[in-house]
Amino acid sequence: MWYGMLVFRTSGFCKIIQVSSVEHFNLPIDSFEDFDRVESLLAEKSQAHVFISYLETIGGITAKDVISMMLSKLLTCELATNCNWMGKGHKTGMHSSQLAKAVIDAAKKSGIKEAESICEIKKWLKNASDREGGRLKRMKNKMDKERKDEATRRQLYFMNFDSSSTSDDSG
Repeated sequence: MWYGMLVFRTSGFCKIIQVSSVEHFNLPIDSFEDFDRVESLLAEKSQAHVFISYLETIGGITAKDVISMMLSKLLTCELATNCNWMGKGHKTGMHSSQLAKAVIDAAKKSGIKEAESICEIKKWLKNASDREGGRLKRMKNKMDKERKDEATRRQLYFMNFDSSSTSDDSG
């Protein structure tokens, strides 16, 4: 089932790409079960070709834009916070995934080198916890903790002050 046709004009040449539907991928991926299902689909060359063609249509100007826009369409922030490139620290590694390979292949077709794509994927995964209010939430939690610590310090100060003043009065 074809749902669209795209025309790219580069260096005076027109490139027409027909893009098949990617609805059966159920994007963005929000669980590791769905991630595994997409990995299985991408293992089939015909599905990978359709997926890469879809990713090519997302676009962007810089390497950062291209990779960020692709990954934002593919993974929820919640899932991305549980992933990193190598799989360190009880997180899922993306380096050997079919999904990362598809993103890199699509980016190559946009003129982005593999090393640059990998670098941008790493950054995007690293900063996933800052998206969708994560940074603001951490800042608020930090401020709440500092307020509690300050209140505890004041309480201890006054408790020590009261105990030292009562011991001086009795002497």
